[in-house]
Amino acid sequence: LGSGWPLHADPLAQIWYPVSLVLSRLPVQLGWNLFIISGYSLSSVFMYLYVRELTGKRFPAVISALAFPLSGSMIGELRHAPVIHSMFCMMAILFVMEKLAKRHSLFWLAAGMAAVGLCVLNGHMQFVAYIMVVVVLYAVFRALTMKEGQSKFLLNIAAMIATGLAIGAIQILP
Repeated sequence: LGSGWPLHADPLAQIWYPVSLVLSRLPVQLGWNLFIISGYSLSSVFMYLYVRELTGKRFPAVISALAFPLSGSMIGELRHAPVIHSMFCMMAILFVMEKLAKRHSLFWLAAGMAAVGLCVLNGHMQFVAYIMVVVVLYAVFRALTMKEGQSKFLLNIAAMIATGLAIGAIQILP
């Protein structure tokens, strides 16, 4: 009891989360509101990019980008910022995975590593576990539907997960 609160070891404090670090420099009310809005906005952007990558069409991507962040489940999490930010990380990871399935690129691999790292640093470890299950299942399903390059794709995804978790090690290990 006398040792205090381990701020750096508490995942939900988001002490290592870059979005939180940047926006915490602003006045409290402005920074907090922008932090909450950024989760919804980034979820919308990455949902648009993901659906656009899947379908190649703008209209379904726009509808998805509006429906996902404004859905009841996302609005219901308004008081839980890490949940909202976890959803943007998941959409970013899925978008990157779809890019990697079509063509190997070091840029997209690094982007995926950063997205997994952000997911971990976001601080909601329960959602990290859920998202990693979705990522692994999506990778297996996507590899089964590919005509060629499955092994390279799966190696990229494994590297993306391992490096992303290593980025988040500062949050996980304590």
